[in-house]
Amino acid sequence: TREKASALKTSHAAAADSGSVISRFINSKNKIIAGMLLHGTRRADAECADSVFGKLYEPPGCYQANAEQGGDYPHFGNDAVFVRGTSYYNEAVANKQFKYYSDPSQLNEVGIPYAFYHTDMAGLLAGYPVLVDVNMEAERAKEFVGFLFESNYFSNLQDHLFVQFITYNGLLRKFGIFGVTFYHNNEGTIDITQNLQIFKVELTGTSVDSFRIAMECIFVAIYLVILKGRVQNHWSTYQRTGSVLVHFKSFFHVVDLVTLAWFAVVVG
Repeated sequence: TREKASALKTSHAAAADSGSVISRFINSKNKIIAGMLLHGTRRADAECADSVFGKLYEPPGCYQANAEQGGDYPHFGNDAVFVRGTSYYNEAVANKQFKYYSDPSQLNEVGIPYAFYHTDMAGLLAGYPVLVDVNMEAERAKEFVGFLFESNYFSNLQDHLFVQFITYNGLLRKFGIFGVTFYHNNEGTIDITQNLQIFKVELTGTSVDSFRIAMECIFVAIYLVILKGRVQNHWSTYQRTGSVLVHFKSFFHVVDLVTLAWFAVVVG
């Protein structure tokens, strides 16, 4: 049945429900963690309603991304399960609409439930995130993406579309974060940018790591010895003169203090 179809936009744990875990890879060695993140931002549809062609080359006006309406980011899209004519429409579920959408703010002006809601995500523009779970089987993933299209997640009001994968390479013991951003320009073109970050979370594991840790320990030990000597000098000056500032009449001592402070930042 299609009883669970309405959960497509927020729940995608079909494989996980059975206790199975599906491993998916990029380039055969990089295992995908969690899934694929889609994060879309939108333009203010109210400002674009007058004349798109008349404002095509006028920044920012019609094309102001993420414009707030009424102090909040509006819901958008139509839950395809409740829309007649879509592949996902289910009359039995539609008749129980208020079981799934009891808040009037979740419905548009004609009583159709919205499909997508704004959620804050650190490091990203205010937008509408969707996660395509890695545990989805091929048919389930196809249904989920189809739901996004038929619920109008992708539309001419979309400003940015950010796609991100997090991967782990067990051979190199490194994580990778790969992201692609599609930006819709005012003149109708699409700019594409990409970003790749690779990092490791293990402090040891190779001879190079062991050597680095040994050098860091030696550096810290030397710094502590030098710091101890400088503190003793300052204390000695204070006992003789009653003021620490006398010690800094020498330019060398000022440079020495700046160097020690920089070392403290490096060690920290």
